[in-house]
Amino acid sequence: MSILLIPEQSKEKIESPEERAERIGLPNYKIEDLLNEFKCEDAIGKIKENDIDDEQFWDLEEGDFESILDIKIFGRRKKLYKKIQEIKKTHEKDMEELKKLEEEVDKSGLT
Repeated sequence: MSILLIPEQSKEKIESPEERAERIGLPNYKIEDLLNEFKCEDAIGKIKENDIDDEQFWDLEEGDFESILDIKIFGRRKKLYKKIQEIKKTHEKDMEELKKLEEEVDKSGLT
């Protein structure tokens, strides 16, 4: 049997959840613009007051918008949370597609 007939072992490393989160990163969406879009300008001050960075903002849960950011209007909170989930999902999808493209380039030997 020829060594050329033996399939190459996959050199793909299994990605840990932490490595995946780092690779995916944060959405490229201005938080202030998002809050302005939903008429939650007062929440911008609350973000600064609570020293919330971008990573912490994108990890906020729905209840945090009322308790931490003081967004009292129910409809705004729901719409804002839904928009944030859409932004995160789209960003994650885009990053996964980018990874696939990079892997295709690596496999083709063009790098």
